[in-house]
Amino acid sequence: MNTNRADTLRRRLENAERNKANCAAAIARNKGDIASLLDHLGQLAQAEGDGETGANWGIVGSLAHVRGHLIEAVQFLSGLDRDDVETALDEMRP
Repeated sequence: MNTNRADTLRRRLENAERNKANCAAAIARNKGDIASLLDHLGQLAQAEGDGETGANWGIVGSLAHVRGHLIEAVQFLSGLDRDDVETALDEMRP
């Protein structure tokens, strides 16, 4: 193998390793962000309706909107259909 081909192969292998490390770092960063956002979202959801205005149908609509997006996220990541996610939620409720 000539020097140019060996250098090209070495660079490709180095790039592949760097890409693999960057990919793993991006996965870890996104997982951490998702966990942080879900934690923060849980805190916000618990606080809804606790303020001066108390419970109202606007809050119900806001929470239902967020719930719908979370169901879509679960569908996307799990491959489940909406009915399966809804059934699982029903089973988890006390």
